[in-house]
Amino acid sequence: MLEKMDTVELENRKIIYVDEVMFTKKACLDKAYSHKYTNLAVNQDDLYASYTAVLAAVSEETGVEHLFLSPNPINEEDFNLFTHQLCQLNEGKKLALFMDNLWFHKTGGMKEVFQDLDIFPLYNIPNCPETAPIEACFSIVKCHYKRMRLQCLVNDKPFDAEQHIRAAFD
Repeated sequence: MLEKMDTVELENRKIIYVDEVMFTKKACLDKAYSHKYTNLAVNQDDLYASYTAVLAAVSEETGVEHLFLSPNPINEEDFNLFTHQLCQLNEGKKLALFMDNLWFHKTGGMKEVFQDLDIFPLYNIPNCPETAPIEACFSIVKCHYKRMRLQCLVNDKPFDAEQHIRAAFD
C-alpha cells in the first residue's frame, strides 16, 4: 500500500503504465475458420518470424504514449533511453511510472534516472500481472497482430513485423 505521503505525491503526476512484451514465431493464430471443405495452408518457412521485443507505455489520458521496438530482449540501456524519450514526449509534466519488478527497473542507475527526471516509480505487486492495466492492452494488441499475421500468411502477402506491431498498437 502507498503511504499517505506517496498518495499526495501522486495527485500531481500523470500515471503511465510501462511493460515489455515479446512477439515471436508463436505470435500467430493456430486456428481459424476457412471455407467449407478447405483447409488453411501456409508456407511453414514463413511461420518463423523474427523475434521483436516491445517496450510500451500507456496512460488513461493518451492511450499509447510511446513504443520502443528491438530485435533483442529489452535491457537497462534500452529502458533508460525509453524513459528519457517518454519524458521528452511529456515535456513539462510530472510522471509516475507503474511497472513490474523486472530487475533493471530497480537498479541503482535507473533509480538515479528517475530522480534526475523527477519520475515517481511505482512497482506492481510481485508475480501479479493481472493488476497491471497494460496487460489487458497487450492481450488486445497480440490478438490483433496474430490475426493480421495469419491473413498475410494465408494470402501469401509479405509481412513486416514492425509495421504490423505498430498497427496493432494503433
